[in-house]
Amino acid sequence: MPDVSIIVPVYNGEKYLPRCIDSILIQSYNDFELIVVDDGSSDGSPSICDAYARKDTRVRVIHQSHRGVSSACNRGIADAGGQYLMFCDGDDYAEPDWVETLYHAIERCPSDFVFSAFYMDEGGSSRAVRLSGGDYSGRIPAEEYFDIYQKGFSAYRWNRVYRSELVKGQIRFDEEVSIGEDVLFNIEYLKRCFA
Repeated sequence: MPDVSIIVPVYNGEKYLPRCIDSILIQSYNDFELIVVDDGSSDGSPSICDAYARKDTRVRVIHQSHRGVSSACNRGIADAGGQYLMFCDGDDYAEPDWVETLYHAIERCPSDFVFSAFYMDEGGSSRAVRLSGGDYSGRIPAEEYFDIYQKGFSAYRWNRVYRSELVKGQIRFDEEVSIGEDVLFNIEYLKRCFA
């Protein structure tokens, strides 16, 4: 079993998808599986996904009919075998130490809630995780969570690492929600961190 399962939900993302997958495959820490969930794309995304799976054994592709990003994330979680879960949207990309930094952060401290800062690229539509000089990790008191949320760090799924044991079989992304689904998921995850 890999240490980390990275889940990438994809829907009609052929323009950015190669950059996303390439940025994951060159990670400095490589004990991971990459689960790409094609959510019924009608562009060239399915072919791009399959081509990467043929080239790299760490890549697994799941094709499903279009049911939304929450469904794609849930499907990835269900198939994940790693001790930890990470997410990267198909139009995002990561710096080369993304996995290594978050993995070591959650391994070295007794925290269940580890996340990093991030930045917007020049186009403003894609995000890249910035791990140097911007890590936020540790056990966070529940009363401080709102302050963290206001600073913009807790609303996303793609700038953090989750313990699989706190997610699998316990938490799902709400498939009725397509905007703000990360917030709801993270709140449910935090409840288990503080339990």
